[in-house]
Amino acid sequence: MEKLQRALILVPVITVFMQGVKQIISGKFVKFMRIITCIVGIAAAYWYVMAMEITTMNNAMIIFGGIIAWLSASGLYEVMNNTVKALKK
Repeated sequence: MEKLQRALILVPVITVFMQGVKQIISGKFVKFMRIITCIVGIAAAYWYVMAMEITTMNNAMIIFGGIIAWLSASGLYEVMNNTVKALKK
């Protein structure tokens, strides 16, 4: 479980990366951002496991970690977005 917690460093990375992707893609693909972010989260989790050479994690744990990172990144973005909107009022 501690390896999964260490993978949460991916949350701000995914958030920043996906905001850059959102700026690049056209308006009609924005509705698929949640699916794209989920795929990026799982891919980032696999990349993290390979980079850290963690051989004891199975695929289910890696996918679970990617989904947690995806949901956390989405939540982090929503909190930041709502805070900025509230401060502008």
